[in-house]
Amino acid sequence: MYNKMSTFPKLNIDISDLRPKKFKFVDIEPEPPPQTTTIQISRRSIFLITCGIIIVSLFVVSLFVTPQNLRPRRIMRMQCYTDASIQTCTTPLHNGEFVISNCDAYEFNGIPSIDFLKVNGNFRIPLSNDLTLRIKDPCPNIIATVDTQKLTSYYREFTRVGLPYTKRLVWLTDICYSSFTVIIGSEKIFDSTPSSMIDHVDLVNKTAYTYESPGVSGRIQITGQGCTKPIHIYSL
Repeated sequence: MYNKMSTFPKLNIDISDLRPKKFKFVDIEPEPPPQTTTIQISRRSIFLITCGIIIVSLFVVSLFVTPQNLRPRRIMRMQCYTDASIQTCTTPLHNGEFVISNCDAYEFNGIPSIDFLKVNGNFRIPLSNDLTLRIKDPCPNIIATVDTQKLTSYYREFTRVGLPYTKRLVWLTDICYSSFTVIIGSEKIFDSTPSSMIDHVDLVNKTAYTYESPGVSGRIQITGQGCTKPIHIYSL
């Protein structure tokens, strides 16, 4: 009988290859995260920076402190003299404001007296560029001084001589007038209107009349009935 097993090829197998192989594990450390730059500021550094800012701020503020703020407050007399119908007072001081008492003048430096505020019964008037105060009518017992400390904030506009009307009109005259006719531009505002119907302020020797209204502007013409005394006109 033919032996079939004898014809099967012999396999050359190394039994050692069938044994399980041992794997060597290697520990791989993870890569560190990217480093970020951090600034560590100590408390001492913060304190020094704060002190530096304060010192610089104080230095800057000191640059804006004017000599006037470093000087004591003074109230000094002015030198006054009278020429014809105008009284003139002068001062060498460049800071502060005029303070006038014992004077019922109707005009200071071309501005009607009713435009100025009074403090303790005294007129407080801004200094002029030439440090001179011109007064109408002269006051024989005037006390004219300069206060180096300003007490009045000049927030308002003053009426003046020779300006056309845009906002406000003031005219001063003797108390002898009974009525007025007022024309602004081409508009007749008052037509022989009784003086008692017009807004006014009674002064010692004169009366100050006022008019304020929008919708009109231009040159001012004023005539009155009752007497022929001068009419002093101011506007803005």
